[in-house]
Amino acid sequence: MKQHPYRMYVYRSNGYRISFGFGDRLQAGRITLENLRGQFRWVAMDRIPVLRMRGWRTGLSTPISSFSKGVTFESLKNGRLRIRIKSRFFAINGQQTARHCEPVMDAGSPKGCFFQVRQNVPFEFVLDMPFQLKCGTD
Repeated sequence: MKQHPYRMYVYRSNGYRISFGFGDRLQAGRITLENLRGQFRWVAMDRIPVLRMRGWRTGLSTPISSFSKGVTFESLKNGRLRIRIKSRFFAINGQQTARHCEPVMDAGSPKGCFFQVRQNVPFEFVLDMPFQLKCGTD
């Protein structure tokens, strides 16, 4: 998990990007499961790839950009953190990676560069990952 300013920590692996927000900055050597649970504020499912299509970047969208309901910090032992996230997605999205399809501020996408299929899809992620804050990052 990599730390960013404003007490945000990011999990990245195999195209996934999930951000976690905490009330206070986590301090190396002082982290307990209870501390994580108490300081947790939100999770954002920033990038959840679903389809591997050449020339397209695809993903799933949640109804709101961040949420806390349905997130459970289950265990922290032997340098591993286990988190369960239950919620729902409302759409599958795709954007062509071609240069003419790059987003332009306050402009619509060119025809054929973007797709969205709206469908209510419940999900449950279980992250079981190495977790360690190093000196200089707390």
